[in-house]
Amino acid sequence: MKCLIAGASISAGYKLSHGKLDTKLWATRLLKNIDNCDIKNIENVSHTGDDNFQIFKKTSLSIMKENYKSVIVCWQNIPR
Repeated sequence: MKCLIAGASISAGYKLSHGKLDTKLWATRLLKNIDNCDIKNIENVSHTGDDNFQIFKKTSLSIMKENYKSVIVCWQNIPR
């Protein structure tokens, strides 16, 4: 079953060599450890610069289209 990550740069793999699906990304590692979610079953809709409305919208649209085993949402506390 698939897992979802949504947020801004901190969950988008900013500056990591494989970006959103880098095995060093904290959210990817967390899903692997808590749900044994394989990287090929992770959908990451995070994007650098997204504000909370965009994060909410992407998360909502994604969960309406697909059933996910786990969802990690990284809200911003910086106004954008």
